Amino acid sequence: MIKRTSDFFLDLNRNKDMLLHLARRDFKIKYTRNYLGLAWAILEPLALLVLMLIVFTYLRHRGDRDEFPFAVYMLSGMAGFDFVSKSLHAATNSIRSYSFMIKLLHIPTMFIPLISIMSTFFTHLIVLGIAIIIIALHGFGFSWYWFQLVYFMFASWMFLIGITRLTASIVIFVNDLQYIIGIVMRGMFFLTPIFWSIEMFPEQYRIYFKLNPLYHIVDGYRMSLLYHKPFWNDGFAMWSFWIVTIFFLFAGTYVFRKLSPNFADAIR
Repeated sequence: MIKRTSDFFLDLNRNKDMLLHLARRDFKIKYTRNYLGLAWAILEPLALLVLMLIVFTYLRHRGDRDEFPFAVYMLSGMAGFDFVSKSLHAATNSIRSYSFMIKLLHIPTMFIPLISIMSTFFTHLIVLGIAIIIIALHGFGFSWYWFQLVYFMFASWMFLIGITRLTASIVIFVNDLQYIIGIVMRGMFFLTPIFWSIEMFPEQYRIYFKLNPLYHIVDGYRMSLLYHKPFWNDGFAMWSFWIVTIFFLFAGTYVFRKLSPNFADAIR
C-alpha cells in the first residue's frame, strides 16, 4: 500500500499540468456559456450566501454564540461545508462526465475525480474570499490563525479524495447513488453546526455531533477565522475525522482499483 501511495504521488506530479489545465477548462465551461460569463463565479455563491443569511437570520436558535454576529458565524462555517458538498456531487459524476479521457488521454483514471475537486476549489476560494471580506467588515481583523485554513483545506481534500474514489466508481454501476448522496448531504447540512451552535446541547450529547467528519471542517474554519484557536484544540473531533478519512482513502482506493477495468464497458 505504501508503494501504491508513492506511485500515486509520482503520477500526480507527472500529470499536474494536465490536471490543472483540465480543472481550469471545467471551471470555465460551467460559466462561459452564460451571458454574464465568469461573473457568475462570483454572483452565484454571493447570491447563495445572501439568501442563506436572510433565511437563517430569522429561523436560527439563539445560542451561546451570540457574541458573534450571525452573518460571520454562519458564513465562516458555510464556506467549508459548501466546498465539500459541491465537490462530492461533482466528483461523484466525474467518471461519466470525463468518459472520453478513459479512451483518449493517457492519464490515470483515479485522477479524474481530482479534476472536479480542483474545479470546485476555484469557486471555494471565491466563496471564502467573500466570507473573509464580510467578516472583516464586521470588525474581525487579520489573525495568524487564518493560516490554519491551509490545514483544513488539506483535510477537506483528503476526505474528498477518499470518499469520491468510492462514490465515483460505484455510481457508474449504481446510478441511484447520486440521488442518495444528495439526500444525505441535505441531511448533513442540518446535522452540522452551520447556522446553529453545538453548545445548544448538553455536554454528553455533543460527542455524537463530533463524530460527523464535516464537523471538524466547519468548526475548523471557525477556529481559524473567529475563535482563534489551534486546529488541535478539539482532539476528539480531529481524530474522529482522520479515522473516517483514512478509512475512505483505503476503501475508496481498493474499490476504485477493482471496478476501474470495467468503467469503459459500463459507460457505453
